[in-house]
Amino acid sequence: MDSATKILITGFERFGEFESNPSQTLVEALNKEPFKIQLKEAGFDVHAHVLPVEYNKAFESLKVLIEKQNPQIVLSFGVAQNREKICLERIAVNHRSILTKDNSGLAPDTQSVLEGGPDGVFSNITDLDELSMSLNEKGWRVRVSLTAGDYVCNALMYEACLLAKEKGFAYDFIHIPKEELYRALNMKKIKSLPYFVMDLLELLT
Repeated sequence: MDSATKILITGFERFGEFESNPSQTLVEALNKEPFKIQLKEAGFDVHAHVLPVEYNKAFESLKVLIEKQNPQIVLSFGVAQNREKICLERIAVNHRSILTKDNSGLAPDTQSVLEGGPDGVFSNITDLDELSMSLNEKGWRVRVSLTAGDYVCNALMYEACLLAKEKGFAYDFIHIPKEELYRALNMKKIKSLPYFVMDLLELLT
């Protein structure tokens, strides 16, 4: 590469009954050696940040980071408690649960993420199936998921997908399992998730 590809990666803080959030752990690892150095040597200018698990703050925080850094690729990570594989999300829906409170203690006052918005928005990374197959060939347990649920993860993806269409950066949301479950099910030599990020970025660029 003649110049580094600008990448923005986000995770979420701890929420609910989780003692820790593996997406936050992932961000923290990416910001430290050896991964920070390895990513730079591979031609990636990676900035990784933790977002609040709050409907009113998650996307606004992401938007500020995008405006500041002008990335070419944005990847958001979150945890999905009962999933056994890493999930590349295909669609965010214009719906959120009014029953589930976020970390501020508030639940949404409307079921729509964006009033009058489209029912669903696709990730603009259109070759998710091929990407999933390539990652599985590298030894990762990955599948494509149709929707990102109805919590803050989905709300973030919905608005981020609309912004990606407007600004022209590549975007996807990725759910990861609880670390101990993923490690128990991983059939290859155990590698930590920052190595997954490096494999993913190499396939995307």
